[in-house]
Amino acid sequence: MARYYPISLNVEGRRCLIVGGGRVAERKVNTLIEARADLYLVAREVTPGIEALAESGALHVRIGEPVEDDLEGAVLVIAATDDEALNRQLREWAGARSILINVVDVPELCDFIVPARINRGPIAITISTGGSSPALSKHLRRVIEEHVTEAHGRLAELMGRLRDEVFGSIHTQPSRAAAWQRVIDSDVIDLLAAGEHGEAERLARQIIGLDERPRDKEAPDVPDPEAS
Repeated sequence: MARYYPISLNVEGRRCLIVGGGRVAERKVNTLIEARADLYLVAREVTPGIEALAESGALHVRIGEPVEDDLEGAVLVIAATDDEALNRQLREWAGARSILINVVDVPELCDFIVPARINRGPIAITISTGGSSPALSKHLRRVIEEHVTEAHGRLAELMGRLRDEVFGSIHTQPSRAAAWQRVIDSDVIDLLAAGEHGEAERLARQIIGLDERPRDKEAPDVPDPEAS
């Protein structure tokens, strides 16, 4: 069995090709749209969902048989068909052009696999069994989803907002790490879960030791004693 190197790939604005138009292809379409890929799809027929996305301009669709020129300029290809001969042909074309390809549920034809994923704001957690058991990956995703909540995503967003201030105020990495750990171990996440975002930020700033300097107030007008 292949040993995979985990990577997160930036495909924003880059051409990605999906071959196939069924429900599996539609799931791949949605994730690549989220990644802002320049998305092309070729299929003999497509689901109503794919058709609607194409009409909205979210991707380009060509109805028909795939040809080698469909791979021109692509950085990756996903084959989401149940046609074994076509999948092998796509694998051959992609290999000749040094384009990475994923053939859904056929690990031996894949250059990469797409792991199960959990998104919580800026947090992305992926789970992979190396292609040996997608069902187990889905089960593990459900287990993790119970423990990593939307509040964790909001905590990551809060820490991101405070990052520059922390770097400006705490000048050594061990001290910054300790400050962040105090925030993580505190009640900040419970406040975020309860929707108390302002109070959560106030507590985080207090824990870290950031000064919440009030805005300078204008000095009150003082009468000139010589003016009369």
